This record gives sequence, C-alpha cells and structure tokens, in this order.
Amino acid sequence: TQDLATMTADMLNRGAIQRIFKDEMPEGPVVQIIKVKKIPAQQQGVDRYRLMISDGVHHQHAMLATQLNHLVEQNTLERFAVVRLDKYVCNSIMDKRIVIILGLTLQPCDPKPDGPLGGDTMSIEDAMAQNPNIAAPAAAAPASAAAAPPPAVAAAAAPDVKPFAQPQPQQQQPQQQSGFAGAARAPNMQQQQQQPARNVNMPPPGGVKPPAKASPIASLHPYAMNWTIKARVTSKSDIRRWSNARGEGKLFSVDLVDASGEIKLTMFKEDCDRFFDLLDVGKVYYVSGCRISLAKRQYSSINNDYELASEKKTTISEAADVSESEVPTIQYNFVPLDKIDAVAPNAVVDVIAVVKQVFDKQTINKKSDGQPLDKRDIVLADQTLRTIRLTLWGERAESFVHDDNPVLAMKGVRVSEYNGTRNLSTYSSSQLNLNPDVKEAHALRGWFDTVGHSATFAVTSGGASREDQGPRSRKPLSAVTDEGLGRKEKPDFFDAKCEVTMLFHQTDRPPWYLADPETGHKVTEQANGEFFNEKKGQAVANPSRRYILNCVLADHTSSHRVTFFNDQAVALLGRTADELHAMVEQQDLNSYEQVFYEARARMLLVRLKAKADTYQDEERVRLTVVSMAPVDFARENKLLRDAIKEYAPFEPLATCTAAGHPIEGF
Repeated sequence: TQDLATMTADMLNRGAIQRIFKDEMPEGPVVQIIKVKKIPAQQQGVDRYRLMISDGVHHQHAMLATQLNHLVEQNTLERFAVVRLDKYVCNSIMDKRIVIILGLTLQPCDPKPDGPLGGDTMSIEDAMAQNPNIAAPAAAAPASAAAAPPPAVAAAAAPDVKPFAQPQPQQQQPQQQSGFAGAARAPNMQQQQQQPARNVNMPPPGGVKPPAKASPIASLHPYAMNWTIKARVTSKSDIRRWSNARGEGKLFSVDLVDASGEIKLTMFKEDCDRFFDLLDVGKVYYVSGCRISLAKRQYSSINNDYELASEKKTTISEAADVSESEVPTIQYNFVPLDKIDAVAPNAVVDVIAVVKQVFDKQTINKKSDGQPLDKRDIVLADQTLRTIRLTLWGERAESFVHDDNPVLAMKGVRVSEYNGTRNLSTYSSSQLNLNPDVKEAHALRGWFDTVGHSATFAVTSGGASREDQGPRSRKPLSAVTDEGLGRKEKPDFFDAKCEVTMLFHQTDRPPWYLADPETGHKVTEQANGEFFNEKKGQAVANPSRRYILNCVLADHTSSHRVTFFNDQAVALLGRTADELHAMVEQQDLNSYEQVFYEARARMLLVRLKAKADTYQDEERVRLTVVSMAPVDFARENKLLRDAIKEYAPFEPLATCTAAGHPIEGF
C-alpha cells in the first residue's frame, strides 16, 4: 500500500495553490480537503463551512458556497477527501486570500486517505512572504481519469506536459462573461471601472465598459472593497412609504441571483427614483458601490447572512446578451415536506409540492391597523406522503384558484409553528412558480398522476404532520395522568398509537356548528332568520357546518376523550359536516349511522395536544387531535422489529429443542 507521501504525486496537482494565489487560476485543479470547520449561522441565517485545501506542497484557506452545504451535512464531503475544483474564485478578505468553492467533484481514492497527502505542507502566505518569486513546482497530473478525457490521460503520462491550462493573455472585450464555467478571478482593483448610475431619463450605457471580472455574490462580506457583481433580478417589490419620528421616506427592494448565491438589495429615498424604472425582473445587471450589512432576516426571504443597501456611490448598469446558463434565473434549495418538522420556526425554506387542495378565500382584519386582508390556505403534498398547509396573503390569495393539482415551486416561504405542528406562509418577496420546468417538478407530476393522487397522506390541521419515529417516540395514553401532561403553563404535545372506540354523534346534538365559510367563525341565527358573524360584525348569507367531534381513543394502557376539529374529522369520517346534515334532513339515518360505524375500531397514529382548563370549578385536561394518519402496518411491523432488536439483541438459533424434540428454523 502506498504511503501518504508517495500518493501525492499520483492524486494532486502540485503547485495549484501557488498558481491560484498568484491569480493564474488553473482550470479544474485537484486538491485535498485537510480541514473542515463549521461556522454557525447568525440569527436565522445559514451555516457556513470553512475549509483548508492542500495540493501536497502548500495549503490555503477556503470557504464552501452555501449551496454546497449539503455535501458536508450528508457526510459526502469529509476531511481528507480529494476533490476537483470545477468552479471557484479567489478573493482578498481582510488582507487574506480566500478561495470560495462554487462547484466541485469528488475524486475516487482507493484506499481512502486518512491523513494529508504529502505529509506536512506550508501555508502559501508564509511561503510567498519568504520568497515572493518562488517558482511553482513541476506539475503532476492526477491519476484519476474519471473526469478527464482520453487526451488528458495521455498527456498526463508525459512528464513534460502540464496537467491543466495555463492562463493566456485575453483581449479586451466590451462585454465579458462571468467565467463560472471554470475558475473566476477577483476584480482587478486598478482596472475595474465603476458603472455610472442612470434613470429612465438617461441614455443606455452603450459606451460603458463592464468590469473585467464580476465578483460572485457568495464572496460579498462587510469588508469587501471595490467589488462589482453581475446578477439577475428575480423579484422586485413595489415602492413602499414609511414615516416615523426621524422623518419619512420611501423604499423598494429587489432580489439578485448569480451562479454562486442570492442577495437582497434595498433602495432608499432618492435612489427609488434613480433605479426603480431601470430594474426589471428577469434582466441581468452590474451592481457596485452598495453598503453590505447583516441581513434583517425578519424582513427577507433571501438565504444570505448579508444584504445590500444603496448609497450615493451605487452604480447599476444593464448587462446585455447574458445566457441563462451564465446567470441563472432562480436558484432553489428544496426541502422535502417530511424534513420541515426539523426546521426551526421562522426559518425560510424553498419547497416544491403538488397542490392537493385549495380552500376558499377568507378576509381577516390586520392587528396593526384593523384593515381587511385576504388570505387563502392551500394543502401541499409530495412523494414523502406528507401534507402541509401554505397560507397565501393579499393579491395571491385573491388570484390563486387552481383546482387541477398543479406543481407549485416556492422560493423563500416562512416556516411557522401552531399547535406543535408546522405551517408555511408567504412573504411579499416570496416567489411562487406554477409547473416550473425543473426536474423536481417533472418527477412530482409523474408521481402524482400515476400513484400520488390515490395515496394515503398524513393529514394535519394548519401544519405538516410530524414524522413518526415508531414506538420509542410515542407515549401511552396513561402518560396524561402518570406524567401530568397538560398541567403546565404551556400545552404539551405527544404522539400516540390508539384505536377509535366511541364517537358521540346524537342527531339532537350533532357534532358540528354553523360557521362563516370565509373565516370559520361561529355564526348565530337572528330573529329574522339571518345569520350573523359577531367577530366580523356582518351578516352571513350561506353558512357552512364545521365539525367539533368528540371521540374516545384507547390503547393498551388507558382511554381518553378527545376532540377532532374539522379537518381531522373530515379525514376520519370521509364526509363533510354538510353532507351528514343533509342525511339527517332527509331522514336517511341508516346512512348517517353507517358513517360513524365505519370509523370505529380504526387504528390511528395521532399527535395530541394536552392542555388543562377549568370546568365547573374542576380542573381537567382536554386532549385535542392536532394531526393524524392511518397506521401503515408494514412500516409498523418493521419499526417494532427494530425496537425489539435494540432491547433484546440476540443471535437466532438454527435449531432449538423443546421436550427433547428439535424444532427447525426457530
């Protein structure tokens, strides 16, 4: 087996670090990750990962672009891994050169290195400080030919052939590509020219020369100097006016994206007039001279720790003839629905799912000023067999009337928590795209049309169902008494597996109430026969019925009375309250009873909310079903088998004897 020192010449591009440090930017250098350090997110931002890369001679600090975080989090990219840098940029940050990795490919290694290839290496900063004119060592081609074409393999066999392209003099062009297909160099501070700002009254900047190289968004930080980004506008807000004790003004914002990431840019006061008509959604612009500060996460759906704000020196000019491959239209980082339960409340996520149900539009009054505001809830589902409720606001609530189960891609929606479960809600800056032309949407469409439309989903009210982890994550119903659940200041939530043993459904006291179909608020019948919503203070022409269904659930330890509200009761019974009311009105009591009979003895996985209240001077704990799903018996058997193995590990015997007789296969 080769030792680590001799493996270096076969696997790494010796001298690549020095060439990167000198801005020669070789294409596709192969290096080793010798350190990985997690930088925790600030506020509700995203974690970042600091790396140390080595070419077997020198080592260099690097940062992993946030869109590649999953490689570390899923243990795909580990310490001592060998990688090819497909996309990267080298920037100066606080007098240090940092390589920002935008794309990489893992290189196969057999055996896997368990230490630095080439042994101890010297920091490139120290090496250049000692001898600025040091020559790069003779290059060696990587042994792995998996990513290289056959000519490169032949070239690697020749000792006098260099393994990667050397920089060539470039002719000055009036418009230059961003260079993300290979390595990208940081802007030359002396050659970079600022772009003059223009408004609608100024002529197009036909004679303005763009910067030699644009900085990637991922490289921006509060200490960056003389930078210019080349980015596409993916979202643009209306101009909003504000007034407080310090004065008044106006602002608008745009979301910008490039191949490395995304960032929010806000224009204030006179800059609104300068740039509002210039910036159009879908177009690409050069932007420079903005203030970089920590992002105010509560006002932004952008996945970046920093944001931009305009200043007097801010310049923006349009970039012409830019392809979508060079500057993408939008970047998604989709989170499956079964993973949202692990996401912190108020975090911002991207989601793609099928619209399974669209509820009627409702109108509520805003708490801030009492003004009416439209809202609409829709239920989303994906291949994880989970559902979640998304709330749309304002114009989106008014216009979303799709009933053909479209695929909906959501960029920058907020995760919230209610009754121990998760909801999604849109910001004004959130982006919704129906039936997008992305591979995830095509996969969802095919799945839903073939099997998804008839699949059984975990149903929940106002949130996503929690991923059930099996017997170890559940509590018996006796825990309500034994552990005093629900008797604290805040309610307790727990999972249970139980059976429906009784449903209360007397026709003289039906398990529903009359409600305003827009808000769900209870309505009362007036003397004149009209119905009145007291909370909204207005009459309701056609009220609907909503369930408050009381049942008894039991398991092997205890039984408790619980309440199913409307969405869970519909899932349990398979009929709406209006449908059951029609049976009673038509005296079809046999069909009415049959509905409840079929619901008895059903085995359910439920998430319960336990909260104590006082009734007739006596404290009692009320249980409410927050979410429910039918038991998947195949999955349940596997979970039970795994739990038994953990509690009682043993090796199965080939044979066993009982009363002197062998029993085969025990």
